[in-house]
Amino acid sequence: MRIRSISVYQVDVPLRHGDYKISGGRTVSTLDTTIVEIETDDGTVGVGESCPFGAAYDPVFADGIRAAVTLLAPALIGADPREVKRANALMDATLKGNAYAKSAIDIACWDILGKSTGLPVYILLGGLLTEQVRTNSSIPGGSIDDMVDNLRRSRDTGLRLHSAKLSGDAPTDVERARALAEVCDATDILTFDANGGMTTHSAIRFVNAVRDLDLYFEQPCAEYQDFLTVRQHCPHPMILDESGTSMRAIAEAKADGACDVVKFKISRLGGLTNSRLVRDFCVSLGLGVWIQDAGGSDLSSAAIAHLAHSTLPSALLGGLSQGVFTDLSVATGAPRCEGGYMTANKNPGLGVELRRDICAEPVACYR
Repeated sequence: MRIRSISVYQVDVPLRHGDYKISGGRTVSTLDTTIVEIETDDGTVGVGESCPFGAAYDPVFADGIRAAVTLLAPALIGADPREVKRANALMDATLKGNAYAKSAIDIACWDILGKSTGLPVYILLGGLLTEQVRTNSSIPGGSIDDMVDNLRRSRDTGLRLHSAKLSGDAPTDVERARALAEVCDATDILTFDANGGMTTHSAIRFVNAVRDLDLYFEQPCAEYQDFLTVRQHCPHPMILDESGTSMRAIAEAKADGACDVVKFKISRLGGLTNSRLVRDFCVSLGLGVWIQDAGGSDLSSAAIAHLAHSTLPSALLGGLSQGVFTDLSVATGAPRCEGGYMTANKNPGLGVELRRDICAEPVACYR
């Protein structure tokens, strides 16, 4: 089996919340996602997706992903996509970095591997360890009333794991935390995410003011040393996200006692091949894992669900369905979400098929 062609699609993904606000005044209303479709010489097709959360979240932007594919795709023509580590080695030898671009291709290779073996990807990633994946709400920044309303609506759908955004201003964020905590009960897991947008002194003021609340505190500061400073003052479990970019970074955080959970983005790590390694490494260190991606649609949700299914329940805090952000469907067979949990399609590969009314004409094709 050899790669015959790689097609690239661009899709705008509108966000259900309209303007989605995170710390530092950053706002996103539409996501620009890149979908990769690999076809082999025997007609097997695999798909993958990579989507940054706007251009001010991670150091990547959507046009840059598609530009990187112009170098990566020709290097993979004629390669066997089932040899996922070799495919990654070919990409690394062609282009340094650019993990987001490599991720879409890597996920498509796993889709083909699953289809060629007749197995769902979660079996290939380790087996079905978690039958239902707890998924989370995502509460954007805004007025207290709006955030409380969003949380109530999320709870009404059965969601009990919540990620609420902080502004970076300690008094405002303390007010948000107390208002949202009032809505929750013992069945809820409430996390507050600063997306690296707080100063150390604001973050320390925040944790000191909410010591009596049951919550997780996620990535208060952009720099790891500042994160570690906050940790020394924080009585709550802490989640490493934007600073957890590699196994070396996670090993350092574990050695420093900096975090209790690692929330990692599949695209930031370069796809399922590397994410599986990071997942297993975190579990071996006794860290919890929360599996997400920065943005995307059905294909992103499928990759997350398959990796989460193959994760030990005792280590898995949750997994993100992109359906909490958007109503757009780009594929059939996407993970089903019900009662706060999602389940991947059990068909071979990722179990999804592109909708041709959405992905009609590629923006590029390499043969």
